[in-house]
Parts: sequence; structure tokens; C-alpha cells
Amino acid sequence: MERKLFCEISPFTYRLSMEKEILKRHIQDMVQKTQFAKERTKDCSPSMNIRE
Repeated sequence: MERKLFCEISPFTYRLSMEKEILKRHIQDMVQKTQFAKERTKDCSPSMNIRE
């Protein structure tokens, strides 16, 4: 049996992993001197494949 990634265990763990990465990105943006994005939005990018 091959190992699964944490996010592949269930929809809940997928959502948890996604929120963790969003939080990491926000923290990186606060620490950097220049902002990566001029505007923030709650909408997901069309290229994101979200399994719910």
C-alpha cells in the first residue's frame, strides 16, 4: 500500500492543508517589504482544483 499525502486522507484534511498554505502565504506577505498582491480576494483562482 502506497503512502497518501495528508491532504488525500479526506475532504477535511484537504481543506485543512489548503487553509495552512493560505495562512503561510499571508504571513510571508506581512514579513516581506514589498507586497506580492495589490488586492486580496476571498475568491479562488480558476486554476485551483478544490475538492469539496
